[in-house]
Amino acid sequence: MTAPRPAGFPAGMVEFLRRAGIKETPQAMPGAGSSRRFWRAPSVVLSHTPDREEFHRILSLAPPLESAGLPLTRLIAKDAALHLLLHEDAGDVSLVRVIRDHGGPAFPASLPAALPSGPISDEAGAAIVSLVNVVTSVSSAERPPGLVDFGYEDLRWESWYGLTHQIWGRLQVPWSDLSVELNDLALMVGHGPRSIMHRDFQGTNLHRMPDGSFRVLDWGGARWGPATYDLVSLLWDPYLDLPDPLRATAVDAWLRAGGPGPRALIEATALQRLLQAAGAFAFLERHRARPAFAPFAAPALRAALPLAKPWPALTRVLAEASRRVAGFEPA
Repeated sequence: MTAPRPAGFPAGMVEFLRRAGIKETPQAMPGAGSSRRFWRAPSVVLSHTPDREEFHRILSLAPPLESAGLPLTRLIAKDAALHLLLHEDAGDVSLVRVIRDHGGPAFPASLPAALPSGPISDEAGAAIVSLVNVVTSVSSAERPPGLVDFGYEDLRWESWYGLTHQIWGRLQVPWSDLSVELNDLALMVGHGPRSIMHRDFQGTNLHRMPDGSFRVLDWGGARWGPATYDLVSLLWDPYLDLPDPLRATAVDAWLRAGGPGPRALIEATALQRLLQAAGAFAFLERHRARPAFAPFAAPALRAALPLAKPWPALTRVLAEASRRVAGFEPA
């Protein structure tokens, strides 16, 4: 007789775990910004991906991304019919915990009343350098077969996503026509060097293992796109809110190692990414009932504002948004 399925478990999950040799009942883990669900048993993490295309993308992308140098979590077992994956457990020590000692929006109970900023420890700085080296290595890898393009239209969508959901939708900042400047931004970023991009290479997706190395999570959005995108996703991550001197040092190291430039392209890509992130924070707060994302709009806008100097109309809009967002303080 089949044992009753625990509440909240997908059909077939218990049998899948037993086939993989997992006897303990896994415990649900907090989710972040996607529809995927996660459970933990000793030394392993189980994921259920409802969307069929997303599931198969995660599965098919893992080998080429690992070959390119991304240290992904090791796959232990899979069930394509049930959309279940069993991976090694990368633990709870995300880069956000290493640098800012909280768990980010997936762990709202750990968020301090005022988000920490300013200088970071030598240990944290070394972690950033090691991850910049990972991005540098991946940026020179060949394009894997089947990796989808991420280009001008996607970049334009990202910037409008930020304006629609955060600048206008949440903060109610009016704007005049920004099309020319946003087109210029997307063209500049989209016409730069291209490489494999993880597309969400930020602090909650980077976990430190006991030996000090890092594992990269959530790679299903990987694309072939701007070679500077993952670099800026790390260095201008609102969850980390890194100090400017460390960003400058890391960019110098990137350029010395042969990473794509120039600095103007790197900063334009950072602005592009921050617009996307600001939009995501508002969307998740207002349309997915996840208010723990809202506080990170302030560091996103604080980082975006100086990067927008080449685009005066966008600068004016971001300056007004910064005045309206809770928790904003000038850098």
